[in-house]
Amino acid sequence: MKLLSSYRKELVIAARGFYFFLEFIIAGIVLAVLLIFVPEQPSSLTEEYLYYDAPESVVQAWNEAAAEEGRSRQLDDEEFTLDPAIITYYERETRTPTTVEFTESDVAHTRVYESLDPDTGLVESTQYVAESFDDMLRLASSERSVGGVVSIDADGEAGYEYFLQGSESDKFVNLISMLHNQSVDDLVQAVDAQDVRTLGAVERLDFRQQFIPVIAVMLNAFMGIFIAVAYIALDKSEGVIDAIAVTPGRLWQYLVSKTLVVMTVALASSLIVTVPVMGTAAHYALFIPTLLAITFAATTIGLLIGSFFDDLTQAFGPILVVVLLVMLPVIGYFVPDFSPAWLDLVPSTHMLGALKETLLPTPDVGYVLATTGGFLALGAVLLALSIPRYRANLGR
Repeated sequence: MKLLSSYRKELVIAARGFYFFLEFIIAGIVLAVLLIFVPEQPSSLTEEYLYYDAPESVVQAWNEAAAEEGRSRQLDDEEFTLDPAIITYYERETRTPTTVEFTESDVAHTRVYESLDPDTGLVESTQYVAESFDDMLRLASSERSVGGVVSIDADGEAGYEYFLQGSESDKFVNLISMLHNQSVDDLVQAVDAQDVRTLGAVERLDFRQQFIPVIAVMLNAFMGIFIAVAYIALDKSEGVIDAIAVTPGRLWQYLVSKTLVVMTVALASSLIVTVPVMGTAAHYALFIPTLLAITFAATTIGLLIGSFFDDLTQAFGPILVVVLLVMLPVIGYFVPDFSPAWLDLVPSTHMLGALKETLLPTPDVGYVLATTGGFLALGAVLLALSIPRYRANLGR
């Protein structure tokens, strides 16, 4: 009962300060950004500028067939202003240069198509079809994007010649080389010949929902560390911690009550963002305990850091180092190619993984529970290390 009374008291005191509302303000801003500026499905990030080297009737028939198969849809035409330019491009194998000079400004008229994944309907790229080779070349150069010439024969078979900027990855170059220098039938036969075993259905979050684990880690881990240190620093400056030495209350109750306050605020602020975005899709029976375990571990890190410093300014350096380490796995979360083995040693990698699992239709319950238990154990160890630190500071 003393712990519960101490928690209520700390919660009332915290509600009178700025830091109590800081997370709610941040959560409100983040939610507004997600709902207003982040679509459920991302717009195409890839743009291609093409020229069809074929009769108009063939091009039209080819595009109509692509639309019927769900591979393409036409948008409104667009115009581009072309500045004078000198453009040099090189043949890939021989590196033979070709230089073209354009001395006058011009306007390029383009038809616009979206290339679609026929299975999901998601946009894969936006294609601007120019009226001439020169317009395509100038557009690709000025927009620093991929250009291409598509030739279509009488049988409807397409041939491709790409003009790249030179900054593309080898993986991308090899991919388009394979796709467009070998017949589709050969590729299909090669794929069909592979021994493929399906391990399970692939479950995905939409583009907006993918941000929830990252935001939850920020509001719980980052803010948990920062707020815990801020509360401790504030109490030190006001002599609250010194007063504990002459009161019957136990030190561990004070530290645990501080931790519970931070956990309460962090959980509430995270739900402010999560519920409107996820609705009823999230498994809140798993999501909430995982959040609390993450916040518990992060808050005890803050408590331990706070035991070494008298104010927030002094603690800013260590906080920054820890936060940068915590946020490093976010790169791997959004860029799967960045996945070195050592990244698994960073706790926030498993924070992100466990939280994402709780948002999927069929989460890996074992992994989530193991991660939750791991962070609870980590928090308990850090809390146990913090208590003697504060006891030493109080002269006990």
